[in-house]
Amino acid sequence: MKLKINKICGTLLASLASLTVGGINPVLASCENAPASGSQFKMTGPDTFKLRTTFQTFIDTKNARKLNLALSRADRQAQFDLSEFFKGVFNGDLDVDASGQAEWLIGEQDMVQKDIAEGFENAKRKFNTQVKNFDIPGTRKVGQCVDPGNQIVVTREISSEQIFAASSLSTLRNESTKKDDDVATNETIVSKENKGPNPYKSQVSGGYDGYADMEEF
Repeated sequence: MKLKINKICGTLLASLASLTVGGINPVLASCENAPASGSQFKMTGPDTFKLRTTFQTFIDTKNARKLNLALSRADRQAQFDLSEFFKGVFNGDLDVDASGQAEWLIGEQDMVQKDIAEGFENAKRKFNTQVKNFDIPGTRKVGQCVDPGNQIVVTREISSEQIFAASSLSTLRNESTKKDDDVATNETIVSKENKGPNPYKSQVSGGYDGYADMEEF
């Protein structure tokens, strides 16, 4: 009888375990599409390029207000890092090696390294001839994600078209519209109070991934 009871209990536990495992829904990280942190200079054509910086910060909060503050700080840091990368590239602090290569210097898939290196040198000469300072208000936020309790990632970039749109960056208009400057405007993580008939639903619990449709760099 004891053996029979143990067998029944074992079967029941196995069934419960099977139901438990089968009932778990996979949880997808809200930053799974985010690029690696760091900066890159990409030649997009013979005379065109763009610089992009991705900043990542780890967090342990799921509070909406704290997440919003952390997101704002991450965006400011991304802007600062892009500015420093921008300066380093064009003032010579960051440079290619003897073969014209660097980890941060890349090009379109159909470009050979020789063309990438030549394009980079031409870009530096043009910049140092036409631009007088490193004030770059024309940067755009092109991606961001919020994974509550885990991480926040923000990506900003600036293109050669933006850089050379004026004779100096001090007069460069900020081309970022409200939509461009905040890719998550409609998906903000802040839990806002709305007294109207359609109260805003916070997305803090699920996080936000703004990289799903971002152009590959």
